[in-house]
Amino acid sequence: MTEPISPGRLALLKLIAKHPGVPREKLLTIQGITEADLDYLMNLDLIRERELGQFRATHLGEQAVKRSL
Repeated sequence: MTEPISPGRLALLKLIAKHPGVPREKLLTIQGITEADLDYLMNLDLIRERELGQFRATHLGEQAVKRSL
């Protein structure tokens, strides 16, 4: 069973959905964001790494953002 998405991870998902192609290095400079947060979103297939080190929200991730409003 997976753990529920935390508010910080949901905010990260919203950021990636709003700004597709944001680089990993830029995401990791945000206070409180770690590799574990990115791995969590990738394991749930909410985001995918398209180009090397750049993330985009999947359709499932975009739907999660819409439902969180």
